[in-house]
Amino acid sequence: MFNEQEQKLQQFIDEHVAKVNPLFEKFKLAGWNAYANGKDENWEISAKADQDYEMVYNDAKDYVKLVEFQKSGEINDSLLKRQLHILVNSYKGNQIPKDLLEIMISKEKEVEKIGNNYRGKVDEKEMTRNEMEDIFDNSNDNELRRKVWEAQKSIGPVIIEPLMELVKLRNKAATHLGYNNFYQMQIELDELNIDWLMGTFDRLYEQTEDSFVKAKEEVDAILKKRFGVNEIMPWHYSDFYFQSCPKVSDFDFNEFYGKKDIVPIAKRFYAGIGLNIEEFLKKSDLYKREGKNEHAFCEVLDKKGDVRILMNITNTLSNMNTLLHESGHAVYSLNIDKTLPWLLKTEAHTFTTEAVAMMFGGLAYSGKWMQEEYGFSNEKAERIEEIGFDLVKKQQLIFSRWCQVMVRFEKSMYENPDQDLNHKWWDLVEKYQHVKKPESRDMPDFASKDHIYSAPVYYHCYQLGELMAAQMRNYIIENITNSEMFKGNPKVGDYLKEKIFKPGARFEWNEMIEKATGEGLNPKHFANRYL
Repeated sequence: MFNEQEQKLQQFIDEHVAKVNPLFEKFKLAGWNAYANGKDENWEISAKADQDYEMVYNDAKDYVKLVEFQKSGEINDSLLKRQLHILVNSYKGNQIPKDLLEIMISKEKEVEKIGNNYRGKVDEKEMTRNEMEDIFDNSNDNELRRKVWEAQKSIGPVIIEPLMELVKLRNKAATHLGYNNFYQMQIELDELNIDWLMGTFDRLYEQTEDSFVKAKEEVDAILKKRFGVNEIMPWHYSDFYFQSCPKVSDFDFNEFYGKKDIVPIAKRFYAGIGLNIEEFLKKSDLYKREGKNEHAFCEVLDKKGDVRILMNITNTLSNMNTLLHESGHAVYSLNIDKTLPWLLKTEAHTFTTEAVAMMFGGLAYSGKWMQEEYGFSNEKAERIEEIGFDLVKKQQLIFSRWCQVMVRFEKSMYENPDQDLNHKWWDLVEKYQHVKKPESRDMPDFASKDHIYSAPVYYHCYQLGELMAAQMRNYIIENITNSEMFKGNPKVGDYLKEKIFKPGARFEWNEMIEKATGEGLNPKHFANRYL
């Protein structure tokens, strides 16, 4: 039985959910429509829906009530206490003047619209992201690669002015709430400690330095030979930011992935471990189309089961990875306990869903995982497995360094948005990625990265997700499969559904990880596997 204060809090929550749920669903659907079809009217509807939703949490009287509930010390029920904690953080981040919140949301949508609709030009020809990536995958023409790299970065000067206005608006909101800046506010409201976070990244940098230098030397030697150059520049890597490992062997995964539609492959894999993706894929938007956002993501449109992914699929290794990854997000959301209170029907943390997505995405590099689909002999599967794991190890090292750049740049940008950010960006790139800045280049290249404007203070979740993915994978191997092979084993799906997905946000993230793996988040599993 609830005591009097708990009864009052439950009533508050019931009234809150009745008010916020329809606004949440409208806001999510409007955002989906804007990204799926970037027409001006869709972005206007999305901005209005976002504003209506956020304004619920702008109510100062409700925030005062919630703080009083916390201070009372009489909220003892574990589910109520967890919901209260989530509500206080949600309201606290929006306790800013209404006009400032409205301006900030409007500016966010303006910047996202620019990013969604922009197409870079190469020799006056507009190119889609897929076309640019295809050149980076296949072309040995150094001059063409340089032009494509510059075209991708050309959004920087276009978006920089409204982006910096948005950064300063976010900082203004944060300082109004007593924080030093927006970065600090977001980290703390996201149930993370900034000193712990930066300490984790410091240790990861120190632990990976020798291994990264060695891996990069190997990669650069191969690329010098491929491109016939004495010095590797940013456009010689396989992506625009050196966040992934370039091709380092004669084996071409796309020789196989290019032969079959990858969507049925993903369906069969997930069905084999007891996680059906057939239904949500029917509602998803999987193939390229004019006006559609060029990035991939998973979106939860309501808390009743409408989950979708947006992609621009081609039959490649990269897209197999992405399809498995985004489907991992989806199965997490779809398998959260339906009996949980509305506020707890979400992942324990954004990085915990990233962990699941990353664990599944990495299977695309496994020869043993591919074997059944492509009819490999055991010998060939083993050889591809070795090639794939070497690639994954290099990938993990390279991506961890890219995360260092993003996390440290965003922290620095919000701490001092008036500094020379062009210079700061390349300082970090050169220190953590050991990538040489093109001579005399002084452009807002950081502003070309979509996360800077559309998913602020998020990139740490990818690295924390990789740490958890290694820990979760290790637990599954030691306690469930006794093998590195997950395919066709429904016990894997049963474990994930019961221990990772079902709890939703019932527990604080580290408590959930400890219950699921026997210990809190521990970077040793990542180090043991990849360093």
